[in-house]
Amino acid sequence: MSEVTRSNIDYVYGLASAGIGAQGHHTCFAACLSGLMRSDDGGTSWYSAYGSVIDYASFPANAVVVSPDNSNEQLVVAGCAGGFMRATGDCQSWDRINLPVPLPTVSAMVISPNVGEDGKIFAATLEAGVFMSSNQGFDWESCNFGLVDMNVYSLGISPLFADDETLWAGTSSGIFRTGNAGRAWREIELPINGFETVLAISFSLEYFSTGVIYAGTETSGLFYSKNRGLNWRRLSENLIDGAVSVLCPIKDGLLIVNQGEVKLLRDGGSSCALWQEKALKEVEVTALCSTSGLQSVLVGCAGGTFLRFS
Repeated sequence: MSEVTRSNIDYVYGLASAGIGAQGHHTCFAACLSGLMRSDDGGTSWYSAYGSVIDYASFPANAVVVSPDNSNEQLVVAGCAGGFMRATGDCQSWDRINLPVPLPTVSAMVISPNVGEDGKIFAATLEAGVFMSSNQGFDWESCNFGLVDMNVYSLGISPLFADDETLWAGTSSGIFRTGNAGRAWREIELPINGFETVLAISFSLEYFSTGVIYAGTETSGLFYSKNRGLNWRRLSENLIDGAVSVLCPIKDGLLIVNQGEVKLLRDGGSSCALWQEKALKEVEVTALCSTSGLQSVLVGCAGGTFLRFS
C-alpha cells in the first residue's frame, strides 16, 4: 500500500484511470474540491491537471471521465459547477464549456467505450437532468424526454453501448433506462415501497456474458439485475443494508462503500467481507478506481488522501 496526503481540507469526489504513460505507469485523474488532480505514476504522486492555467487551478471538479485505451488521443473531461473543463493529448491547454443558465451542478459522468467514433459523453446534474455531448465534450444538449426526476446522482453506460445505446440514470426517486442513447427514458421499477435515491451504478466484469448490473442506494442497500437492467432484486439485507455510495468492480469481485466501510462482494453476492479493514479504519473513503488492468485499486478519501493497493 502507498499513501499520499495533500490537504486536510480537500475532498475526492471521483477517480478515473487512463492508459499507460511514457514511464510505464497508468495515468490517473481525481476530481477534487481543490480542482482536477493528475498522477502519472499510478496514483503515487499528484499535481494539478490544469498546469499553468492559473484561473482554473482551484476550480472544483465533481466528476471526471477519460477516453478508453483504444482511443487515438487521450480525452479528459471534468464536470464542475455549471459546466465542464476539457482537454486532449498532453492536457497543456483546457477549454471551459458552460451549461445553460441557470448553471446546474454536474454530479456524475460516463463516456462511451467508442467515444473516438461516436463522440458521446453523458453528464448527470442535480437540477437539470442529463446532458449529452456528441462531439467529445465541445457541445452539450439536454436529453431528458421521459426522465421525470431531474435530480440525477449516478449514471451507468453499457459496456456494449456501441451496439445497444443503453444507459441507466440513478435519481432521487429510482432508476431510469434509455435504449436509444438518451433520446427517451423510462422508469425501471425497483422492488421497494416508495422512492429510493440511487447513488451508484456499476457492472459486473462478466457483463458481456451475464448481463449483471449493480445499483447502490441511499437507504436500502444494494440492488442487482441479471438481465441488463430490465428487472432488479435487492441483495439480502443481512449482507448489505443502509447506504451504498460507491461501486467498483475488481478482479476479485465488487468493492462497495457501505455505511462508511469498504467491503468486497464475492461470487455474485453470496459472500461479503470488510476489505483492507486495518488500512482503511481511520479514513472516510469517497471514491474507488481499479487501475493497471485491475491489478491495483486506487482509493480517494475525504481530506485529500490517496491510497493505492496492489
